[in-house]
Amino acid sequence: PCCGRPRRFEAQRTTASTWNHGTREMISNRQHKTAKPSKHVSIKTKLQIILGIVAASAVALACLAFGYNSIRTIETSTVRHLTAVGDVVGANTIAAITFDRPDDANDVLSSLSLQPSVQYACIFDGEGKLFASFQSSNAAAVTPPVKTGKDGHKFNDNGTLEICLPINYEGNRIGTLYLHAGMEHVRAELNKHIQMAVIVAIASL
Repeated sequence: PCCGRPRRFEAQRTTASTWNHGTREMISNRQHKTAKPSKHVSIKTKLQIILGIVAASAVALACLAFGYNSIRTIETSTVRHLTAVGDVVGANTIAAITFDRPDDANDVLSSLSLQPSVQYACIFDGEGKLFASFQSSNAAAVTPPVKTGKDGHKFNDNGTLEICLPINYEGNRIGTLYLHAGMEHVRAELNKHIQMAVIVAIASL
């Protein structure tokens, strides 16, 4: 009996060791089988997310680039249009400036009410003094410039456009036409393209 007890304990230890080893191996196999598909799905999902982000970014950048070009085109056409209008208005004020009749010049400037973007306009005589002015009733009051600026156009940070044009008569400069225009239509176009880019980017995800 004494000699059989160690053998019994040894057999029990062997059985327990074998069971523990088998249990650990079975658990390890289950974990391995379970983790392998999970890892595979995770990588696939990450790739899909990355590809979706890249595609959405590319589409959004394309929309913004198209919008940028459209805005530049609108700005250029606005400058050309207002410059052409200003040349006509300036030519029609030559007589008023020559004969010192500011009321007639004001009447000519009032025709700019047909140009929705023009908020303010004025004429300086040959000495740089304010001769006539126009204020749009559909825009906020604009502070007139103290003196004439350089000929040409300038876009301001507040989203407005300034144009200075010479008024010449018989080869001599007798005055300057100043135009102050709002660019709300450009901002509206920019907002439209930004919204389009966001919508397309979201839809492409």
